[in-house]
Amino acid sequence: MSELVRNTDEELMSLCVDGSEEALGELIKRYKPRIISVVYRYLNDVVRAEEIAQEVFVRVYIHRERYRRTARFSTWIFTIA
Repeated sequence: MSELVRNTDEELMSLCVDGSEEALGELIKRYKPRIISVVYRYLNDVVRAEEIAQEVFVRVYIHRERYRRTARFSTWIFTIA
């Protein structure tokens, strides 16, 4: 088991800002199902919901340096979604 599973979302995001692909992967594992679920409720199309979830994580990665630890990571990612 990876040591990353013990980190908070905010700690993982800090590692991601520093360039950790493993931290990003852990965030994806934690949030992908929830993002798909939220988007699916709006679209009622699982394929499109999965595509949008992928786009959300691309945006998280591209804009990772904009994340501020003053906010919860979950709030930030669901705002992107």
